[in-house]
Amino acid sequence: MKYLGYLILLAGVLAGYLGLRVWLVFVLAFLSTFAFASARRNVLQNTPQAPDKNMVLDGMFLFFSQILVLFAVYLLGVFIASPGGDLFADFLSGKRVGPDAGMTE
Repeated sequence: MKYLGYLILLAGVLAGYLGLRVWLVFVLAFLSTFAFASARRNVLQNTPQAPDKNMVLDGMFLFFSQILVLFAVYLLGVFIASPGGDLFADFLSGKRVGPDAGMTE
């Protein structure tokens, strides 16, 4: 359960990289919402001055925030799979490319 969120994010990146359908983002967000809803409910119920203890609104907020994050990582996977993605991956890894790549100052 500790690394479940990271696995769901990795699944979102892989879905974008492999070119799977966008509806998978909604499925992953739904799974993520149910995975983390009970922990959020316990924290919300045990907070003495919680601003809102409405579970339905909190669940909707969690679902839509999961959609936002998963869509962002899905687009990251799509971008890495695009023709310019190898340059982006080189940028992320710190690999220097270009005419002055071998020069150090």
